[in-house]
Amino acid sequence: LDRLPTRTRIASWTPNTVTTCLLCDACEENRDHLFLKCRFSEQIWKMATVRLGYQPCLFHTWTSLIEWLRIKDSICPETLRKLTAQAVIYHIWLERNNRLNNAVNSTPQRIFKEIDRQVRNIILAREGRKKFVSLMCIWLKHS
Repeated sequence: LDRLPTRTRIASWTPNTVTTCLLCDACEENRDHLFLKCRFSEQIWKMATVRLGYQPCLFHTWTSLIEWLRIKDSICPETLRKLTAQAVIYHIWLERNNRLNNAVNSTPQRIFKEIDRQVRNIILAREGRKKFVSLMCIWLKHS
């Protein structure tokens, strides 16, 4: 579902609204651009996919991201991919809102540090669960 109030969606309700992406200031801000195609977001995705053991990879459509989350492979468990994707998407949206509402900017590297901390905390909080037993080793393996 494409329901987030991105600038392009807001412009469809409110004429004369600026639609430029708050992260790159170059393209129209829609879901796919903001989370996947924006130069700023691409840097975060590259760091995240490398941390998971993949070559730096990018997703240019929401469908391609969903397909990647569902694949079964020996590189990284699906649970860790989903956890990481959730953290990346959350922190990109948080950064966008911080820029819009607070005029506070962070770097992709700083945001990835926050993502790293969030993923570690979630794994540690669920250590006893079967799906989470080996995730910390995998997460730290490529750091």
